[in-house]
Amino acid sequence: MSQTNMDPWNQVNAGLELMASSGLASWSVSKSRLEAATDSSKFEAHAAAVNANFGRLICWITFSAGVEYLVRGVFSMHGKAQLKPKLYLPPIGVDQELGTWLNLAQSKSNWDSGQEHLLKLGGNLAWENILISATDLELRTVHLSIFLFMSTIRNRDFHEYVEGKRLNQFYLIQKLFVPAINIILGHLDQTKLKNH
Repeated sequence: MSQTNMDPWNQVNAGLELMASSGLASWSVSKSRLEAATDSSKFEAHAAAVNANFGRLICWITFSAGVEYLVRGVFSMHGKAQLKPKLYLPPIGVDQELGTWLNLAQSKSNWDSGQEHLLKLGGNLAWENILISATDLELRTVHLSIFLFMSTIRNRDFHEYVEGKRLNQFYLIQKLFVPAINIILGHLDQTKLKNH
């Protein structure tokens, strides 16, 4: 179950699809860029259609997963995501008895070995090694926006539901997050991006 064969462009494309599916952004084919949702009432209607009680949470988590996929893909395509050994608990086999699997799974010597990409997204990512021709303003925008997003919004939503927490943060999509993502996209191979 090794992740060493991860195609970075699949990660980027999956990330873009997740962000667009969230209702917080859409993909502009003509510009090859994300466009931020600007009408909070339309977003709230979209979120309510996803789920009446937790739609906003589901949409923000979907957007968060998209950002994470995009960032991992970009760092991987530049060879900046380190690999580290990891053990994987193999899933129960289709015809395997539960008791047999539980006995095997209890001992890590029966686990599959592989590697995972090590990239701490809330940490100090070296964007200057990725966005080579970026201006200082672009680098700071990307670094601080992605850091804010991952360290506060993504981490909070993945680990704890707080009712209404994102209601007053819709403006951040247009003001910080989509512009930062578009800076990243502007530094990718535009031909491949257009084929998204």
